[in-house]
Amino acid sequence: MIESAEYEQRILQIKERCIQEGLDAFIVTSGDNLYYLTGKSCMPFERPFLLLIRAEGKTTFILPKLELEHLSVISHISDFTTYYEYPAVQNDSWYHVLNYQVSGMKTIGTDLYTRSEIFSFLQQKAQVKCLDWVFTQRFTKSPAEIEMLTETSRYVKESMYDFIKSVRKGSMVLDTLEPAKNAQRRALLDRGFDVDFLAFNFLSAGWPGARSAEPHSIPNPADQFSSGPNVMIMSYRVDGYAVELERTFFTSEPDRQMKERFDHMLEARNIAFSLLKPGASCHNADEAVRAFLISKGYEANLIHRTGHGMGVSNHEGPFLAMGSDTVKWNLVWFLPLNREFISRDMVPTDIPIR
Repeated sequence: MIESAEYEQRILQIKERCIQEGLDAFIVTSGDNLYYLTGKSCMPFERPFLLLIRAEGKTTFILPKLELEHLSVISHISDFTTYYEYPAVQNDSWYHVLNYQVSGMKTIGTDLYTRSEIFSFLQQKAQVKCLDWVFTQRFTKSPAEIEMLTETSRYVKESMYDFIKSVRKGSMVLDTLEPAKNAQRRALLDRGFDVDFLAFNFLSAGWPGARSAEPHSIPNPADQFSSGPNVMIMSYRVDGYAVELERTFFTSEPDRQMKERFDHMLEARNIAFSLLKPGASCHNADEAVRAFLISKGYEANLIHRTGHGMGVSNHEGPFLAMGSDTVKWNLVWFLPLNREFISRDMVPTDIPIR
């Protein structure tokens, strides 16, 4: 559980950066960044949520009136102000409230995901800079965040064990939806049904051999698993912290070429792990993995970066990708969780290949 003091510290970091960079305020509008700074789910849709973090003075949360009752319980924020609806008459709209709050400000920062409607409005009031401060702040995980991610990984790990033990040749893609349903039920019971459903998501799905190289495609629920290689993906978010786990599996003895390609994949992953050290370059890690795979003849098959971080979002920085300029990230927070749910030992070796 993330304590109120940690949320306060996260906001304080933004305030300090505002002072350092000469900004009057920083405005956060994206759902994941708002969750990171408040601990509460905010679904912006058409009604914007705006967290106004002043360099000096109070932090103000601007939100629709219908959201006030359940969000005003946030203990580390004391100033809430509301607007009526979207759209609304001029004197009761979000831009009327925001106009009053930013009056007199000269320079304002916004997060990377600020929609054009809000950004354009702010440009009429002050100099506006789109900044990645919250995005990069989320790179380094606190001990409490590691605990949250480890808890999520426990459900993912148990689900993958259960699936690997039960899948058979001829099992349908439809069957792969069940592990997520079962894990969600367990998590709900574990918490006595006291959960934030908007921060509590479970998805599992499998891709049979013919589509396993395209895990971002949509599998047909009626498709059946062949010998392989098949792919199973689980993406769970428990109490606001998300973990993904993917596994390649076979339902019968893989042939020599399949084994060779699988070993190449494991070797590429080990190359990435060997390069993940404090001060490492994310660009260099991806470049080294790509160079190895190209040397094995897979250049035409490379359509994906080596990896990405996880946290409040399923995908968040740092990204192991060529072109990334991320260098100084602290692996102390990364490795314990990594060994917990990404290690090769995750899938039990005592389960015979079918």
